[in-house]
This record gives sequence, structure tokens and C-alpha cells, in this order.
Amino acid sequence: MVGPAGILDSSLKKHTNLLNKLKTNLFASPPDALLKDIDGLTLTKYLEEIVAAVVEGSGKGKGDIDSAVEVSWVSPTPL
Repeated sequence: MVGPAGILDSSLKKHTNLLNKLKTNLFASPPDALLKDIDGLTLTKYLEEIVAAVVEGSGKGKGDIDSAVEVSWVSPTPL
């Protein structure tokens, strides 16, 4: 969630939670839930880890491929 004055969260705990969701629930979670998590975080700091988690999650996937593609195509926050 975007904090005061539109500042994005960069905490390690919230990013780790997102990484775990991408690794295990990329296909299972509704895309809206993942997109809401992504929308409030500063992704550029952990971009390599996020890409690796999406690749790992997509390799395990059984489910809605459209949801996974939608989450994968979210553009990162500007630098």
C-alpha cells in the first residue's frame, strides 16, 4: 500500500513476502491480490530477486496462465 505522500514501501519484510507469493502462488492467487502488493512496493531495489521468483513460480504453475502473465507484465516503479 502506498504510504503518506505517495511514498512506496521498501521494507525487506514486505518484499520477502511478495517474493514468496510469486514463487508459490503465481498461478493460484488472484492477480488483483498480487498486483495490489506490487503496487505499494519499491520494486527496483529487489528487481533481480523478483524476476527470479516469477521464473521459479511460473515453472511450478498449474492454473491460470493469464493471471501469471498479467502479474509478470506490471512495470516497475520509476527510478
